[in-house]
Amino acid sequence: MAIDVEIQDEEGLTIARYDGPPLGIEFIKLAPLSSACFRFIDPCGDATFNQAQIEVLKGELRLAAKQAENSRRLSELEALSSFVEGAMGVHVYLKFIGD
Repeated sequence: MAIDVEIQDEEGLTIARYDGPPLGIEFIKLAPLSSACFRFIDPCGDATFNQAQIEVLKGELRLAAKQAENSRRLSELEALSSFVEGAMGVHVYLKFIGD
């Protein structure tokens, strides 16, 4: 079960697709219960973040990377963080698409 990630415009058209290491259920378990955005990424559903939420998510991903238990998790978090940095602009959204 992998989670796809896209940067989309306001009409839901894909601007860019994440092509880093696959994100699965283990990735979601990295989200602390206290997170404002990261914990709402659903491996079975979709989650869409607006510009304000993307900024919060960026910080949460950076924090999770600092606490990564192994190189695989660190690689996933760094690749996703790099991709998320490209989600900038008016009417640009970050969408996580679960199975």
